[in-house]
Amino acid sequence: MAALDKQRFLSLLEGILQPNTETVKQATATLQKDFFTYPQSLPLLIEVLASHPEQALRQIAAVQAARLVANFWQGSSGKESELEGQKAQIRDALLQTAVKEPTPIVKHAIARIISAIARVDLPEGKWESLPGHLHQAATSSNVSDRELGVFILYNLIETFEDQFSDKWSDFFVLFERTLNDPESLQVRVYTLMALGKMGENFESDEDSDSIKKFKALLPAMVEVLKQVIQSDDPKMLDDSFEVFINAVGSEGALIGNYLKDLIEFMIGLAENTGNDQDVRSKALNFLLTCVRIRKMKVQSMKLGERLTLMAIKIAAEPQEDDEGGDDSAPSRIGILMINFLAEALPPSQVVVPLMKALGPYISSQNSNERRAALLAIGSCVEGAPDFVATQIEQVIPVIHNALTDHDVQVRKAALHALANLADELGDEIAQFHAQIVPILIQMLDVQGDSIDIKRACCYAIDAVLGEVDSKEMPTYLNSIMPRLSAMFTQDDIPLKTAAVGAIASTARGSGEKFVPYFSETMQALSSCLTISDGEDELSLRSVTLDCMGAIAEAVGPTAFTPYVQDLMHAAQASLELDHTRLKEGVFSFWAILARVYKNEFKPFLTPVLSALLESIIQAEAELDLDDDDDAPLVVSEIGGTKLDTPVVITDMIEDDESDDGNWEDLAAVTAVSLEKEVAIDAIGEIISHCTESLDQAEFQKTIDVLIERLSHMYEGVRRATIDTLWRAYAAFWSAQTKAGINQRWEAGLPLKVQPTADLQKFGNLIMTRTLAVCLQETEREVVTAVAHNLGETLKVCGPSLFTNDKGEVDEVLITETMTQISLILSKKHLCQLEMDDDGELLEGLEESSEYDWVLIESAFDWLQGLAAALGPSFTAAWSKIGGEVLKYASSTEAIERSHAIGVTADCIRYMQGGVTPHTSTLMQVMLRRLGDENFEVKSNAAYGTGLLCFYSEDKAEIAKHYNAIFERLEVLFGTQKHRGRDNACGCVARMIMGNINAISDLGQALDVLAGVLPLEEDYEENEPIYTMFVQLYKDQNQAVHARTDRLLPLFEKVLTTPYDEFKNPLLDGTRTQLQELVNYIHQNK
Repeated sequence: MAALDKQRFLSLLEGILQPNTETVKQATATLQKDFFTYPQSLPLLIEVLASHPEQALRQIAAVQAARLVANFWQGSSGKESELEGQKAQIRDALLQTAVKEPTPIVKHAIARIISAIARVDLPEGKWESLPGHLHQAATSSNVSDRELGVFILYNLIETFEDQFSDKWSDFFVLFERTLNDPESLQVRVYTLMALGKMGENFESDEDSDSIKKFKALLPAMVEVLKQVIQSDDPKMLDDSFEVFINAVGSEGALIGNYLKDLIEFMIGLAENTGNDQDVRSKALNFLLTCVRIRKMKVQSMKLGERLTLMAIKIAAEPQEDDEGGDDSAPSRIGILMINFLAEALPPSQVVVPLMKALGPYISSQNSNERRAALLAIGSCVEGAPDFVATQIEQVIPVIHNALTDHDVQVRKAALHALANLADELGDEIAQFHAQIVPILIQMLDVQGDSIDIKRACCYAIDAVLGEVDSKEMPTYLNSIMPRLSAMFTQDDIPLKTAAVGAIASTARGSGEKFVPYFSETMQALSSCLTISDGEDELSLRSVTLDCMGAIAEAVGPTAFTPYVQDLMHAAQASLELDHTRLKEGVFSFWAILARVYKNEFKPFLTPVLSALLESIIQAEAELDLDDDDDAPLVVSEIGGTKLDTPVVITDMIEDDESDDGNWEDLAAVTAVSLEKEVAIDAIGEIISHCTESLDQAEFQKTIDVLIERLSHMYEGVRRATIDTLWRAYAAFWSAQTKAGINQRWEAGLPLKVQPTADLQKFGNLIMTRTLAVCLQETEREVVTAVAHNLGETLKVCGPSLFTNDKGEVDEVLITETMTQISLILSKKHLCQLEMDDDGELLEGLEESSEYDWVLIESAFDWLQGLAAALGPSFTAAWSKIGGEVLKYASSTEAIERSHAIGVTADCIRYMQGGVTPHTSTLMQVMLRRLGDENFEVKSNAAYGTGLLCFYSEDKAEIAKHYNAIFERLEVLFGTQKHRGRDNACGCVARMIMGNINAISDLGQALDVLAGVLPLEEDYEENEPIYTMFVQLYKDQNQAVHARTDRLLPLFEKVLTTPYDEFKNPLLDGTRTQLQELVNYIHQNK
């Protein structure tokens, strides 16, 4: 190959610096074609780097040289590199150039080149002198040499990761010295960074000595951070804080017992208003990372209250008024901290102390403190909705008063808090609609308020009205619709979007009562469906589609049909704009129409499913994660002259696999990932409601695509896939059963009833794949989805999921199911684990955050499904896992005791006579909880006690406790809380049916029942109660005959109440027998 023209090469490089876009583009294209495809371009770049006077050109040369090293330094196809004879010269030139380079950013770029070459050379036993050169530089008397030596070592550690593990000891000796460099803070910071990179590679079982040495240096590392804070250097500040934040997320033992001291140090930095905002914000981000990644450790150290009180104090600091204020301001991060804490830690450490602390803030004369209190309430409810629900009587007056506060920021905070509360506690907030909604309507009329207040008001209306009973909506419709329509005519696009969202909730809440506003609203909204550009504008178009879907659900299919065809065309046109947020709106709109029209949606199924699958299988663009020093160089201004179009130089230069780092485990959440999640959820809705209209081949293709998404990098996609696969299976099962193709299942294994071959194959496929996901899943959201879906599906579809595709019992599936449930209940599932200071697994702490509790609840669901599917044979499973359930029955948290007793009761119901071996243990638990201080626990215990008395065949054991049971039930019979009283009635009825001879005074028991019937809340207990009465009359029992005059009106009231799944779920057989009994009584009067 002819030698490259050095002068032309230099001329083209200099052309990149010309203040003309076309010149830059042409020069870049020529370099790409005529030079950078040849190995000899690398020495030319090194020469420019060593000698050119222009810093910008040296920087370009350095960045491109690092990329070309990956292409040309190593030979290919077994051939030696063309640069082999020049390598020694290049290595020496780079070291010399790096030493004399005056500009830090270029010096760093040279270090990247050296690291790129070392990445190839060192594993091959070449450039063996490099570590010695760097050590010599790092210990030189020349400050500049030390800075360069340590920086390149940092880069090498970053590049080689644990491949340098045999040199850790040598590095510790060197870095202990450079960490205390007497002249250069930069040397100390580079050392800090290098130590951080080393620490990221330590494993507790292999690097215990290194971890010990790292811990020993932590105090000196913190001293460096303190010095950096005093230096007021933003780059050093970023680099230094990053070391500590990454260390928190590394090996659990890396920081060890020093974590508490670090947290206290960071709290001090965050609380000190004399510190620079950037310092405080970074300290808060460190604390957020601790709460997110080391939450069990934070909980065990009981730091939740300390962090919560710090967060509310910081949140009360003044902040910018506008919506686009600085998100990194400490006051804003303080609110975010409260949200993180409430989600990660038990209420006792966060929400309880927060609520106690809020009083002075709420009543303060300082509007910033009032604002902070309201935002704190809104932030904590997402993480602890159950606890906040218990405080709602106290919270609503605070919100109510704040909505009319004289300070606009307080009113806005109240609206945000109200919207968050309604999102999480819709039913509870809806009970106060009469106090809240009129004020919201008035706020829409206030002329002096800013646009963002009105926007926040629309969001609050959106959240609140969606949960108000449709019977109450006419009270507000005439007042609210004209005002929302007026908001829709404003020029502010975000305000329009918020108003459309509020209209959607108004329609959903109103149902058919929305019809008078239907045509006018649809006409007004239709103009938004032609918007084709602008981020806010396309979001408005998306929300408009969702609103029209809500209107369709409100007015029903008949009224909405004239609009369907045009809207489907508009939806298709929206997809062609290829805007992710808009596509999500289209997918949600399709899902709503499928729900409204069910199998009448069939004409649209093929194109809709095709578009959804296209979204799901689309490629996801990789993110550019280069460091600042190595990022593409954007040329937008040269010599003070702006280019008419900024040019990204390095994007025009070919780059294949030259970037440093190993990106195989990259799991970045992109907009496309979120789009896929929405698309998969939409498929779930469509399959569930249009099952009978699905083409078999289309259905199979959809399932095949979904199965592949179980290993997607984003947990939201995995969660949606789990949900949709199991919705599809349940829908397929129900459709075949409805058509008479599939028979009703019976509990127990081996199968008494075989499902169809298609169902068997489908069920086995997703069961095995789902359990495989659960086995290695680290995200709680996904494991929760697995547990919840399997629990619900087992109740609907039965035990065939524990068989292979031939219908034979698969013990592995049963065992793995038991194992996964047990791991979750014992808080040892992979998604629940955290390493402690010594690298050992932290055992589950006694208290759980409400977020953690959701996963435990889902495991209870799964266990109930297993019990339902196995029936009496579940007794063997209970022997293995019952102890884990009953641990929660003794929890200090009432909600845990209540759920555990409720689950145990349901398991007794499914086991029936199979519960007999466990009678004594379960009776002791139920009796103890019948005396519980919490009403819900008592109520569930009454339900469970009755079931145990009815189903257990150990009548002698049960009979010993009848008197004690009656004594404990007295409290429930005397309460005005209907559910507890109803469950007590059911308990007595089951006790009578289970062993009438054990009741010392049946007449008294019947009098108690007659005195509190009919049931007023837990109507399911009607079944055992009236079954019991029918049986007593059949047995000619004198005690019941003597009370006929008192009982007959109760029987007639139940019979005259129409069947209702919730309010009178009396089974047909029992209803018939009760009617015959009433007829018999009348005939024999």
